[in-house]
Amino acid sequence: MTKSCRSNLKIYLGDHLALMVGEAELARRVRRENRETPLSSFLSDYLETLDLQQQGVRRLLATMAGHPSRLKQAGSWMAEKLGRFKFNGSLLHYTDLSRVLELEALLLLATARKSMWSTLTAAKLEEGDFQTAKTATVEQLNLLNEHLKSARRRVIE
Repeated sequence: MTKSCRSNLKIYLGDHLALMVGEAELARRVRRENRETPLSSFLSDYLETLDLQQQGVRRLLATMAGHPSRLKQAGSWMAEKLGRFKFNGSLLHYTDLSRVLELEALLLLATARKSMWSTLTAAKLEEGDFQTAKTATVEQLNLLNEHLKSARRRVIE
C-alpha cells in the first residue's frame, strides 16, 4: 500500500471512529429512554458489539501509527447532544416520534459502519477480521430495522 493510501486510510478510520462515538452516545440515550423494554435489551447488546468494534478500529489505527482525532470525536459527541434539541411533539419529554427519529439515525450510522467494514475488506489489510465485523453489523441492522418498524407503528397507526 502506498504512503498516500495509508494516509487516506488513517483519516478514513479516524472519521469512522468519530461516527462510532456519536453512534454509541445515541444508542445509550435511546436505551436510557426505553428502560426495561426489548429495545433496551437489544441496545445493551448493540453497545457491547459497537464497543468491541471501536476497540478494533483504535487498534488498527495504532498499527498504522495513526491517532484518533479528539476534535472529531468531541464534535460527534456534541452533535448527538445537540440533536436532542428538536421538537418531536414535546419539548420536555421523550416521545414515540423521538424514538423513531433516533432509531433512524442509528440505522444510518450502522449503515456507515457496515460500509467501513466493506472498505477495509476491499483494502486487503493484513490486520483484522473485517468480514466478521461486517456480519455482526448487518445483524445489528436487521434487528434495528425490526425495532424501527415497531416504533413507526406506534407513531403512524
